Amino acid sequence: MRKLALAVFGLLLGGGLLPATSAAPAPAKARPVEAISTLRVDGELVIDTQGRVEQIKFDTPLDEAFDAPLKRAVGLWQFKPVQVDGMVRRVSTPVRITLGAVAKDKGFEIRVDNVVFPDRALDN
Repeated sequence: MRKLALAVFGLLLGGGLLPATSAAPAPAKARPVEAISTLRVDGELVIDTQGRVEQIKFDTPLDEAFDAPLKRAVGLWQFKPVQVDGMVRRVSTPVRITLGAVAKDKGFEIRVDNVVFPDRALDN
């Protein structure tokens, strides 16, 4: 398939259907590669009837430098109230948060990279 595409392109170029250019475009400046370290944090999240985070408990042991700031950040999350059988309910759900750390001049910058709510039956 690739040979066919190249042959068609060659015919178009050779037949004058595509303009020929004499200069190649300037190469884009390459950005330095950014090294990222990740940490997966598993826990349990309780969401109240207003959709606010009522409680967060991490199962993954975390250093205090990560634990307190992450709990503060998660505490600010807002969800659509959860309905079960047409009624708004307080719910508890497993949560998996992936943190990404990038080295900076002085220390690291840590961000929440991904959040998933895994099915309890898929424990791994």
